[in-house]
Amino acid sequence: MRPMSRPGTLAVSAVGDDVDVIALRRVALWLLLASKLTAGWGLGWDIRWHLLVGRDSFWIAPHVLTYASVTVTVIVSLGVIAVET
Repeated sequence: MRPMSRPGTLAVSAVGDDVDVIALRRVALWLLLASKLTAGWGLGWDIRWHLLVGRDSFWIAPHVLTYASVTVTVIVSLGVIAVET
């Protein structure tokens, strides 16, 4: 059983847990922001590549950058969901 506490106070272990969750959310937010910006940059690069070169391979640099960014977004999102639930 948890010890009773007054409203507005937290046990020491709860404060440590809250700090970890806040840190996790902050790191996840920065990773998602970075991957979103990188995916946008890769998409713009890919569009310019198609205009200049035309049809191309699945494994060109703009595609790989976009795929990697989307992969990071999915992994971070699923990780946050797994930790939060």
